[in-house]
Amino acid sequence: TLTAEQLKKYEGWYREEDWGSGSAVKLTAKDGNLEITEGGGGKIVPTGKDTFAIGSSKVQYLESSKKMAFTSPDETTTLTAVEGPVINEKTLSEYSGIYYSDETESRMTFKTKDGKLFLSVNLNEEFELKPLYKDRFRSQLGDIIFITDKKKQIVGFKVSAGRSDGIKFDKT
Repeated sequence: TLTAEQLKKYEGWYREEDWGSGSAVKLTAKDGNLEITEGGGGKIVPTGKDTFAIGSSKVQYLESSKKMAFTSPDETTTLTAVEGPVINEKTLSEYSGIYYSDETESRMTFKTKDGKLFLSVNLNEEFELKPLYKDRFRSQLGDIIFITDKKKQIVGFKVSAGRSDGIKFDKT
């Protein structure tokens, strides 16, 4: 059994290496276990130091790389720790702007309203984006990941939905 304090080191957001797959989960310590509170559900029960179980799957925390390896009878899925979303007026305003895709010859506009980020595809359609983790949001169009340059400035985004994976839009 791990203490509440020991479980805290495992809390946070984890995602699959292939960002387009959409798999991201938030782990939260609760009642002596870890719970998947975003991106699914389920109780992850400690079985030892850095080892857990969820249903018939085994989970191994890899301290050196901040990863969780979920091993079922059929496959192993590795999730990497990522920074959680930072949602405030300053960060939301950094995402705001007009973006253009040469590939689709289309334009999308992001704007903030009431402490939330919205995507306008045209004058009549506006979608609220749900923050997943730093620079990644979920929308009705698919998952959106914002791209930053070396100075950490938002320069574009990629969207993945269905068979369309990683369509790039540049900030104008």
